[in-house]
Amino acid sequence: MEKMLEFVSFILVLVCVISCGAAGTHNVGGDLGWTVPRGGEADYQKWAANQTFKSGDTLVFTWTGMHTVANVSKEDFEKCTTRNDVQSKSPVSISISGTGPHYFICTIGKHCSLGQKLNVTAEMSAAASALATNALLSAFFMILSIAITM
Repeated sequence: MEKMLEFVSFILVLVCVISCGAAGTHNVGGDLGWTVPRGGEADYQKWAANQTFKSGDTLVFTWTGMHTVANVSKEDFEKCTTRNDVQSKSPVSISISGTGPHYFICTIGKHCSLGQKLNVTAEMSAAASALATNALLSAFFMILSIAITM
């Protein structure tokens, strides 16, 4: 029985090491950066579709010229308005907190309506996923060890 518990402990540590990844950094827009895109909002949608965003990741908005970035609600994103703080000095790093959609716009003139807006959907972080996996594995092995001793 002691050997079985040692094996289970080893497996749990191994799962955590494999599952726990560091938070990622995403340079918004890639080579385009944070600007009024020639292809409109579709340019940022295409860039975001090729990324995997997780809670805890950092978005880095980098630009030259006159731009800003504001983290906004879905309603403000759709209307290109904001009631939130606006960051106006490049580069701006914003940490994604929580899962689900996150919305960002430029508040200069018509930049947002011309497509300088980004929405990303964050998944559960690797660390949170690892904790959930470990909890499930722990429960499974606890039940297994009880069943073996019966």
